[in-house]
Amino acid sequence: MRAEGCGAVVLKPLAAAIREGDNVLGVIRGTALNNDGPATSFGTPNAMAQERVFREALAAAGVEPREVSLVEAHGTGTIVGGK
Repeated sequence: MRAEGCGAVVLKPLAAAIREGDNVLGVIRGTALNNDGPATSFGTPNAMAQERVFREALAAAGVEPREVSLVEAHGTGTIVGGK
């Protein structure tokens, strides 16, 4: 038996959600992305590039690091990149 699934998240501006009486479960205040920069190997993270992208996301959101309670991030799926 094959097991495949699909999910979707529908986003809208906060003002529109409030105006339309939607149940707001979360607010995305800032995002950032990069390609992780040069590293010693394909699966090895670049700590400086990762720190830089976190700082960019914080600046985009206008928040201080101490205010963050959740970070959603993508890893390489390798032993070294998944640590």
